[in-house]
Amino acid sequence: MDDEQKMTILPVITTPVVQRATWASCCLKTDRQAVVYFGQLSFSFSVLVFCAVMLVLADGDCNKSSPYIGLISFLLGKLLSSVTDSSHI
Repeated sequence: MDDEQKMTILPVITTPVVQRATWASCCLKTDRQAVVYFGQLSFSFSVLVFCAVMLVLADGDCNKSSPYIGLISFLLGKLLSSVTDSSHI
């Protein structure tokens, strides 16, 4: 045993590397989550602007303005629920 050396093999623990999904086109690479977020944000903003314009054009008539008030309430509820859901630790 004098000539032999004892070798101990220790297990290697590695942590997985999380890579974010990217979208690539001919001229740029973008983060998928950022593109989806800004797309949803711009769509929501355009719906809010549309509803605001239609409320102004309704001239206070409840029958004409009620669908747009409901749409604004629904959209704000979805936006606020996504903000509060993402704040969990």
